[in-house]
Amino acid sequence: MGNGKQRILRVLVVISAMLIGLVAGTFIGGRCCVAPGSGLAGPAIALGYGVLGALALGVLSLVLAGKLKGVTLTRISLPVAIIGSVLFVIILLGYLKSRQQTAEHLAAAYANLNKFWVQMEWLDDESSQASFESAEFNWHIKTFRAERRGERCSGIADGSLAVKMLTALRAAEGVVFREPEPCAGSDGNVVATLSYGITEKMPPNNSADLELSATCLQRHPGLLEPFEVMAKLAKDRAMCKP
Repeated sequence: MGNGKQRILRVLVVISAMLIGLVAGTFIGGRCCVAPGSGLAGPAIALGYGVLGALALGVLSLVLAGKLKGVTLTRISLPVAIIGSVLFVIILLGYLKSRQQTAEHLAAAYANLNKFWVQMEWLDDESSQASFESAEFNWHIKTFRAERRGERCSGIADGSLAVKMLTALRAAEGVVFREPEPCAGSDGNVVATLSYGITEKMPPNNSADLELSATCLQRHPGLLEPFEVMAKLAKDRAMCKP
């Protein structure tokens, strides 16, 4: 048997052994070493043991494969390669199934997300430094738009964007809940406006129409979060349609 063919068989043995070690380590780690109640960390912990198993069997097979030659190497490599290939297919199918299930769960979660809308505007000198002058995000019709100096960025809002914006609105809502008129009595001119409405699962719904000064925004940074989310969206030109 030529040296080139032997090298290929040795590499095949090592890769196959690592796949076997990955599956075996993940299985054993998940059974014996993941504490109950680990939650989302459980699979990551089990996979960590799988990586250790892959490294251990990889090193061991590398040493053994280096000592095997001729017919013995062939007889060892073929069954190991078959087992490794079968395990690879099982891992691949499991990964694809997991991705599909994750996508289905996310789609269901996004469908159940609270409907909401938000409008915001920077005024006067503040608008020259901002990524947008006026903007709107409407999860009722799943659209967004932002405008600055006559340029318009608009597009279709997906679930991940809606979650980010709703999370930001909840931060602003928390400020309004603690202080229904958070900017009342604040020094300085109005530099921005923020209006929003959130349809709650149980009434009453939440809404606000705020005029924001620089002093108020400094005192209540939660009111800035919707502006920050929209600013990142407006800067992402891949999301925008003129």
